[in-house]
Amino acid sequence: MKKSALSFFLLWLAAILPAQEAPSPLVKRIGLLAAHIRKAASHPEKALVLAYRAAREKDPDLADRALALAFPAYGKALELLEKGDPKAPVALADLADKAKDPYVKLHALYHLGRTFLEGDDPEGAAETLSRFFALKSSISPLEAEASFFYGIALSRIPSREEAVNVLHSFLQGFPWAPERYRAVAFQVLKELEAPQADPLEGVADLMKAVERKLKKGNPGEKTVQQEKQILDKLDELLEKMKRKKKKKNSPGSSGGSPQSPSNPARDSTPHGSPKGLGSLRRGARGLADRWGKLPPKEREKVLQELKKRFPPRYRALLEAYFRKLSKSR
Repeated sequence: MKKSALSFFLLWLAAILPAQEAPSPLVKRIGLLAAHIRKAASHPEKALVLAYRAAREKDPDLADRALALAFPAYGKALELLEKGDPKAPVALADLADKAKDPYVKLHALYHLGRTFLEGDDPEGAAETLSRFFALKSSISPLEAEASFFYGIALSRIPSREEAVNVLHSFLQGFPWAPERYRAVAFQVLKELEAPQADPLEGVADLMKAVERKLKKGNPGEKTVQQEKQILDKLDELLEKMKRKKKKKNSPGSSGGSPQSPSNPARDSTPHGSPKGLGSLRRGARGLADRWGKLPPKEREKVLQELKKRFPPRYRALLEAYFRKLSKSR
């Protein structure tokens, strides 16, 4: 920072803070933003008044408004966003890509990431917000909020380990963040770190991620691999359920432990399975590629078998997923 900008920043902080009060990290960031606006904006007067108020109230959103007043192109993009104009993401993406001003670039990325998240695209949100943190994010008054939404986006993909790390960093690194965000972060962390007693939880997470990609109409190779992973997990769980039921109903089930199969791979074949399960298993391994080629009656048989054999709370999810898979092929 040049000497004139630094002098302005220090005088500005002295003016807004009570005597003997040290500025918080957030107030320092707003002060740096104000110094930048004074230096870089063509007509900074109104923006500086708003920045002054933002520092007094410790409000990062007001600081963002000050930036919008100082840089008209950014202000126009925010105006489109507030109106719900579909051109808003395009304007924000353009600024995120081409803006020379570091604050405008950072704040455009922040709002673009939130737009993706609110549009049920956590993958896009996580990618965009990762770009925010690849830049000099520590200058922005919105860094705490960006950290929170980055963690939430990762949790919805889901990318559990990354989400846990980001949300922990958010809680530890930004004690000044709004309490509503901190409370949500605590709750999401609690859910992410809880042991998954239900083996279907992971499958449900994958299903949600794949369904989002299928809606976009261009799932790509990674989505196909995730589909195969889902079907293999379902296949494995169905087989475990079948073996568990067989063990429970066997005459010697109350005695000693049953003899382990000498060939686990052969034991997992559908021979002797209930009617319908064999058809499901024969198609499950490659169903992601061949689902669309199955006759309607066979598809319906698979759906009914899944709905019958999995817990009620998963029935709608399973049915929606496979019907969506059918439409995408």
